[in-house]
Amino acid sequence: MQIELSAREAAQLLAALRNWQTDSLNEDLPDAFAGHFEDHEPLSDEEIDGLCERLNFAEGQVVKGAAY
Repeated sequence: MQIELSAREAAQLLAALRNWQTDSLNEDLPDAFAGHFEDHEPLSDEEIDGLCERLNFAEGQVVKGAAY
């Protein structure tokens, strides 16, 4: 599945992922978003790093620079 993201949307996603990574030291954080993790565990810090790299790497392919 491919989705198109504006540069602004990609920046927001990356910031949210890094924020989650920073706040993940708070063990209650997944409980605060339990509805999102009923079927899956939250990503580990290493998995978030990999996802951020993929989002950055895919900039020319998936992430488009359209203004929203």
